[in-house]
Amino acid sequence: MPSYTFGPFRLDSEAAILFRRGEPVALGPRAVGLLRVLVERSGVPVSKDTLMETAWTGLAVEESNLPVQIAALRRVLSEAPGGDRWIETLPRRGLSLCRAGRRARRKNYLRPRRTHGQTVARGPAVQQFQR
Repeated sequence: MPSYTFGPFRLDSEAAILFRRGEPVALGPRAVGLLRVLVERSGVPVSKDTLMETAWTGLAVEESNLPVQIAALRRVLSEAPGGDRWIETLPRRGLSLCRAGRRARRKNYLRPRRTHGQTVARGPAVQQFQR
């Protein structure tokens, strides 16, 4: 599994550890699993069902557990400038990570999307990330 970097963070998906400026961040395995899915599908809505299955594979748990883990992620990410807006709630669609992660040690390549024949950026967070 690859590592992803975004802002001052690096997510080691194999070890299930989030680092900030090289130091491990105190974040539980469920929150790290949720972040991994959001980073891998950056810019794409991820349904609650997919997130629940990722964090609690094979377990029957209340949906109220998901907002607790997302709040923990938002709290940690908010330590970076603009990080409090990286995880976006999309009503009736799920959650999306607005700031695209990139695989560590690889060139940052973000494909622009096309809208009615025009190439447009994926949003201010992505533009900030590309700088």
